[in-house]
Amino acid sequence: MISSASNIELLDGSDTEDSKILKWNLPLKELFRMACSFYKEKSGKAIHLSYEDNLKLVAFTQQAAHGPLDLVKAPPLGMFDVIGKDRRIAWQHLGTITKLQAMEGFIDLLDRLCPLFKPYVEAIKKDREEKLRQAQLEEARQREQLESEKEQMAEQKRIEDEKNREELQRRQLQDALNQQTYHQFKEYAEKQFPGNPEQQAILIRQLQTEHYHQYMQQLQAQVASNYSHQMRTAPDAQEELNGTDQQQLLQVGQQTDLVVSAKESSQLEYKEQCESDDESGVLIVLRIL
Repeated sequence: MISSASNIELLDGSDTEDSKILKWNLPLKELFRMACSFYKEKSGKAIHLSYEDNLKLVAFTQQAAHGPLDLVKAPPLGMFDVIGKDRRIAWQHLGTITKLQAMEGFIDLLDRLCPLFKPYVEAIKKDREEKLRQAQLEEARQREQLESEKEQMAEQKRIEDEKNREELQRRQLQDALNQQTYHQFKEYAEKQFPGNPEQQAILIRQLQTEHYHQYMQQLQAQVASNYSHQMRTAPDAQEELNGTDQQQLLQVGQQTDLVVSAKESSQLEYKEQCESDDESGVLIVLRIL
């Protein structure tokens, strides 16, 4: 049993029959806990109630915590415990009202006696609503950030895959060209550096690299020429293609078709010219059919 106003217990609501009862748009148990906290914090400070009003409020808290007064189970009071007797009488006057009704009675009486109580509750509600709003905003921001990071990762992966694909196609094309010209370049290198395999290998690589670049330049020029011819013969198609489409067309001509048909659709005519008084001695002529 509560012996003084300063020792009011805050209920956890486990004894209430229905936790869904609302008052002031708050669950009754929650509002009652707010009321008890307010009473403990403000009593004798921000609020000054009469002795009788304090007796009534404490009686409500006793009824809410323990139910109706049972004199058989109640501990005996001291002969000079006047306050204890007054509180027990006030508790007994509440009769058989339920714990929920006692909570409501405490809230209503505190609200009538103290004009500061309702603003106190509203301030707590607004603070909670603001915290909830901030939490929702933060959650939404985190979701957006996560989605943005996923999109960036997907875009980076797409770019990397595209680079890897282009590099693979370039290597496949260069390997195909190197195989076609290796023996010719080897014969030339052996003439330039007889008995020196290291210098021969360096020269072969240089010739193959130059051959590859010349081949790509010739092929790009041919693709551009074919594209221009197609645009002149099909004016309607020219209106539908934008700059991106043109680039994609060139890329397709430069890479995808090259790997598939490099050997079948092109012939390389190699001619070497060595003069005794000229060390350059190499002329590569590409003829694309």
